[in-house]
Amino acid sequence: MSKQGELALGNLAKYIVQAQSWKSSIVLIIILGLIVEGATYFAWVNGHISHSMMGLWLIITPALLTIPLSVKMVARHHRTLTYDWSALIVFVDVLILSVFPLITLVFYPEIVGIAHATSIGVMLLVRLLLLLAIADDRFSPTLRVALIHPILALLVGSYYFGPEFVLFGGLITIFFAFGIFLFVEIVERPLEKNFGINLFTFANAFMNQTIEGEQKMEELFEQIGEEVYVPEVSFFFSQKDGNKFILTVPSVHPGPIENIGGANLPAVLHEALGEYTFVFHGASTHDYNLVTEKECSKIITVIGHGQRNATYAHTTATKPLRIQAGSVSVLAQVFGDCALLVSTRSPNITEDLDYSIGMAIMNAGQQTFSHTAFVDGHNSISELAQSVSPGSTLCYEYVLASNKAFSELLKEEQHSLKVGVARVLVPFTRAQGFGDLGIMALVTEADGIRAVYVLFDGNNMVTGTRELVRDHIMSFDWVDECEIATTDTHSVNRFSGFNAIGVQIPPDQFMPYVDDVVQQAYQNCVHTAVSGDTRWLPVRIFGNQRVSQLASTISSFLPLMAPVILIIILLSFLLSILAFILLFTDSFW
Repeated sequence: MSKQGELALGNLAKYIVQAQSWKSSIVLIIILGLIVEGATYFAWVNGHISHSMMGLWLIITPALLTIPLSVKMVARHHRTLTYDWSALIVFVDVLILSVFPLITLVFYPEIVGIAHATSIGVMLLVRLLLLLAIADDRFSPTLRVALIHPILALLVGSYYFGPEFVLFGGLITIFFAFGIFLFVEIVERPLEKNFGINLFTFANAFMNQTIEGEQKMEELFEQIGEEVYVPEVSFFFSQKDGNKFILTVPSVHPGPIENIGGANLPAVLHEALGEYTFVFHGASTHDYNLVTEKECSKIITVIGHGQRNATYAHTTATKPLRIQAGSVSVLAQVFGDCALLVSTRSPNITEDLDYSIGMAIMNAGQQTFSHTAFVDGHNSISELAQSVSPGSTLCYEYVLASNKAFSELLKEEQHSLKVGVARVLVPFTRAQGFGDLGIMALVTEADGIRAVYVLFDGNNMVTGTRELVRDHIMSFDWVDECEIATTDTHSVNRFSGFNAIGVQIPPDQFMPYVDDVVQQAYQNCVHTAVSGDTRWLPVRIFGNQRVSQLASTISSFLPLMAPVILIIILLSFLLSILAFILLFTDSFW
């Protein structure tokens, strides 16, 4: 995936908005109405207008009636609009309705009717776009809901400004509705052409899933996704005391955000497979996001089948080896016939590795070892960055470091293996960068050499954090080698594409939990047998370059929406005035 695509995907989250309480919106609506009421009063006292109480009847009353009517009308169309969202949209309506009359009441009170009629047309435009994005992506039923507020405003306005107001306001509303229809047709074409979906279907699904928890987004992804076969490499451990645990490396990506698709894959696998299921991050980008959370069940089935057939024939392991090639460092260790490689570029920025890089490394390892698990430590980032692509210098360094590791591991003798595991929950939330699994640790001991593998359930680490944690663990007198990794869970990404470990919670606050989990794992070390398993399975993913294309397509024309809307407003207003002049010979009111 290109850097632009990665950045575009992360930046999509900034378009998510949470509705405030409907009570807060109503308070703001009343305040705006009272402000208009004050301006109306002074204009009336000075003889510029013939009616007062415009704030109450023109602004507040239609708005309060529109909130419940919109909710009920949307429900009749078998869609959902909450009172919070209905009130917030109406507040935006009122904001538009208030600005135009306020300006004219202060400077040109004699044309306040024209200003109010124009504001109704602009309000319809914004209101319809918001409803399309939030409540219902279908134009015709949404237009009917959107017209509730303009119609009420026109009816009330007829009392103040006469029938000419209704005629002019009706014309401008019709022209604006037609302009919005053209706008929708134009902006929907890029997504329709490339993905078979339209912008407002996407926006509606995006907002509903991230805010209301509905599954519309996954339905879209399933529609545009493609099926692929990927390997699932798992190591099954059985301890002397009968405890069993799993180390697995999926070849799919835990994205895109929150609970959409496979974004919470590590926690889903952990919940299904057992308390000590280590779900490391393999070589995969957002192109390999699962289209729905249901796809996770395929991975669970494959791992479960492997565990049921595990032989636990190996009770030995090599000492851990640290291999360096350029900027890439690999901590490698063999358990029986199972090779584990955990890679990192820290303190250099480490982003996702393309799926093909992991496949090349695994294929090379399987020339010597029955099962090869290649892990992207995913433990150093300072900003959204580009993934490692095939054929790049970084790709060569990863492959070279891994090949060196395989060569060196062949020379190593294997010794009796002890393993200990532990997991500690932390009092930090997803918004603070920590996923549901907290921190996990796996300690291995072979020939008296102990290695510590610490796994944070999070999406990467702030650059330098890995070094702080690793140096701290290495200060323990019983530790000989250590590596830190994250699951790359995107359950922590909702309102930002960047929410790494260390952004919200500094290391000194979570370091006590690191101490706790590492010491527990060390104390739990006992003789352990290992069995490896590599199975291929079909899953439905986003597809090659799909995320990049989708995010880039949307991000490219979103900035153009404002000027296009402005052009529609101007043209609709001019056409309305022209039509009014042609149809009615009398002067304006």
